[in-house]
Amino acid sequence: MRKFLSQSELWIILPLFIITFLVYVFSNLNHPDWYKHFVYLADSFLKGKTYIEGYPRYYLDLILINGKAYLPNPPLPAIILLPFVAIWGVSTDEVRIANVVGAFNVILVWILLRKIGISKIPRIFLTILFGFGTVHYSAAIIGTIWFFAHVVTITFLLLALIEFFGKKRPFFMGLFIGLSFLARHSVILSVPFFIFPFISTINAFDLKRISFSSLKISWKKLGLFFLGIGLPISFQAYYNTIRFGNPLESGYLLQNWYSSVQSGAIAKYGFFNIHYIPEHLFILLLKPPMFINHFPFLRPSDFGMSIFLTTPAVLLAIKAKYKDLTNFMALISILLILTPSLVYTATGWVQFGYRYSLDFWPFLLILIASGMGKKLNLYTISLVILSVIINLWGNYWFV
Repeated sequence: MRKFLSQSELWIILPLFIITFLVYVFSNLNHPDWYKHFVYLADSFLKGKTYIEGYPRYYLDLILINGKAYLPNPPLPAIILLPFVAIWGVSTDEVRIANVVGAFNVILVWILLRKIGISKIPRIFLTILFGFGTVHYSAAIIGTIWFFAHVVTITFLLLALIEFFGKKRPFFMGLFIGLSFLARHSVILSVPFFIFPFISTINAFDLKRISFSSLKISWKKLGLFFLGIGLPISFQAYYNTIRFGNPLESGYLLQNWYSSVQSGAIAKYGFFNIHYIPEHLFILLLKPPMFINHFPFLRPSDFGMSIFLTTPAVLLAIKAKYKDLTNFMALISILLILTPSLVYTATGWVQFGYRYSLDFWPFLLILIASGMGKKLNLYTISLVILSVIINLWGNYWFV
């Protein structure tokens, strides 16, 4: 523990966790007890079943086969809920568990930034930015099935990145990425970021120094990495097989789409189609807030909002040092992880910001940290404070 956290840091992260958790709780104090599919799935797991029972009939995104309802979503969030559901049953408060996991993520961000080499004052601002100035804030306080999955994904992606910037043990990097895959499949596309050091003799991450003649593969490290990642993937394949008889069928193409809010688009274009790309990009990059006829005269769009408006501090990523191979690979990971979401029929439904961006936010944070530089200035501080204010405003309306 001392190698992972210094004595002084222990005095920082405990208050940070408590404060973050309390802010998350009080940001959504009287929440409705709805869309907690994972609680019902955890209850089914405890009963030896892979389909859910007793759920409210308004639940969406279900797979109905022979009178049984399955979830297409990867199972890790439900597995995490098992001890809580074993105690409280289906009355388990999924939102409060999301608050806890979200607060834990903020601690992991603090540790990650230290591993990267960010000094204490910039690290404080970046940690506050992530916890209260990004869509992670809304995901952690809403905590329904879709948002809880994102929060859990970030936990294991952050653990993988902490390992990458720390001891670089290939088995654990692979295991953590595999576990994040068990919450959100698209994160698996970040694999190139983690394995590149194992196929190169370059120590300094500098694109100018890459020579393909110098590339050397560490088969042992690659093997350990894929062993780690293979365990969760094998579990997903087994989970698919016992439900649908096919290790490659997660269920997304089997959903009860005719009752979906996207039923018209699905009937015409299917679940995945390049037709959906422009709408996703518009929400991610350009979508403005809505105008209202009373103070404060603006409110967030129910269907998302530009990442540059929800978190203006993203602009700092433009100044990142992309000649640094770590930053370059982080950018590639962002683009790879984003691709499946861009061609998916749903754009995130009711949300503050663009929730699919959560799958790549840890990589984006690396770029923001690089663009921020070693010293804070008024511009940087202003962007962070503005991001927090906007997310407080947005989550007020969202809740």
